[in-house]
Amino acid sequence: MNKLFYVLFAIPFFISCTNKKPLDQKNINSVKKDTTIASAVAVETQKVSDLDIYNVNSIFGEKDTIALISLSDKYQLSEHKDSLAIPDVKKLGEKEAQYLVLNSTYRNRMLSKMKISEKDSVYVYDYATNIVNAFSVKSLQVVAAINVYGADWPYSQDDYMIGFGLDPKLLKGFDSYYLNTLVCIGSKNPFAMKQLKAIKWKETTIAKVPVAAINPEYNDLIKTASKKTAYSYKSNGFEYFLQDYINEETVLLRRLIVKEEKTNKIVCDKYYRESEGGSFAQLNDNSEDKEVNQWTGKLFKNKPEVVFGFVYVSFGCPGISFLDNNEPDVFLNCDNRH
Repeated sequence: MNKLFYVLFAIPFFISCTNKKPLDQKNINSVKKDTTIASAVAVETQKVSDLDIYNVNSIFGEKDTIALISLSDKYQLSEHKDSLAIPDVKKLGEKEAQYLVLNSTYRNRMLSKMKISEKDSVYVYDYATNIVNAFSVKSLQVVAAINVYGADWPYSQDDYMIGFGLDPKLLKGFDSYYLNTLVCIGSKNPFAMKQLKAIKWKETTIAKVPVAAINPEYNDLIKTASKKTAYSYKSNGFEYFLQDYINEETVLLRRLIVKEEKTNKIVCDKYYRESEGGSFAQLNDNSEDKEVNQWTGKLFKNKPEVVFGFVYVSFGCPGISFLDNNEPDVFLNCDNRH
């Protein structure tokens, strides 16, 4: 593929894992847009998650399409000749340089800096259908493509998204833009393979929302609200409450409280607000034909259950929250170059 037409970003995730073990390329089929630190997360946490998450991009060319797992947010670049991410592209020409398959020198350089082994595996998981496909790292190309916002010629290494290129034909049943898709590199499948549930909100009364101290950061905003509405949902021993603070039909603030039914312990308390960097995602309802935004359930084998999908992100990257106050949120490294 010599010419690159455009690159489209999706909202799926990519997760860097541990516990490495060789695995040959194969398919493993099971039976059958979130918060941002800048604009929508409630309370910044001091802890850092042990999961690194990236997104997947669709690269469209004249004849071929590539699924690109971009590692650029974590792949530290340097102008020193021994740490360049890509070769000198001036000799190639503008069109030919838009998409590159990197040779062994640059491939090994990226894998080394990212601490990825050729014996590792890449797990691509669709949590909406509960299907995971696995590919050995050694079977995949390391590629570089000009980012979605374009760049001026001559291109520099900072203009590129760099990562693994995957043939979309190997991802049968996946959305063409990789919505609801997560990817993990490691030796073992980290996904619990217990299909996540789409939250179906039902309107409830404010009186049924658990009483919990309000974060002082939002006191002034809450005081400007002229009315409040609330929604609820139950699943797997948890009760979810979503409360909107509204002024003149505009939602000023959205608060999520999740409690454990047996103990009444609050395991998740998040605030979301709109800004230039993000807007409220549409809430799921009981209809079957609408877009699903909010998801919950057991996503990772060795982690608490999760909940996510409350904000459409423009600037920054979406994230995943756990139903455990001691487990920090996980945010994508989504290569968003706004």
